Amino acid sequence: MANIPKKVTERFVKAVPRFQKVLQLAKDRDVNESDTVSVLNDIFGEVFGYDKYLEVTSELAIRGTCCDLALKVEDKIQFLVEAKAIGIELKGHPHAPSRRLRGKSWRPVGCSHKRDGMEGISYPF
Repeated sequence: MANIPKKVTERFVKAVPRFQKVLQLAKDRDVNESDTVSVLNDIFGEVFGYDKYLEVTSELAIRGTCCDLALKVEDKIQFLVEAKAIGIELKGHPHAPSRRLRGKSWRPVGCSHKRDGMEGISYPF
C-alpha cells in the first residue's frame, strides 16, 4: 500500500466530499465547459495541492491548438487536461485530444477514468 502523508490524507478527506457535491450540482445545472474547467482548477488546487496561480495554466497553446489546462511540476509542464462540459458524453477515439496536441509521435500514458459521473482521460506531457 502507498505511503500517503497525513497532510495529504486530511486534505482529501476534507475536500473530496465537498467537490462531489459541487460536481453533482454542476451536472444538474448542465454547466458549460468553461464552468467545468473552473471546477477542475479548484480541484487541482484544493484536492491535489497544485498552486492554481503558479502551477496550473489555462488555454496553453501547443502545436497550433490549445489545451484547457496544463499542470506544472517543478516549473515544467507535465500534464495536459482537455475538458468538456460535465454533462457531455465523450465520443470518438479516447486518444484524439492527445493526438491533436502531441502530433504523430504521440504516446498516451495516463489513466482513463469514469467515476461518479465524471469521465475523462489524463495524459502526462
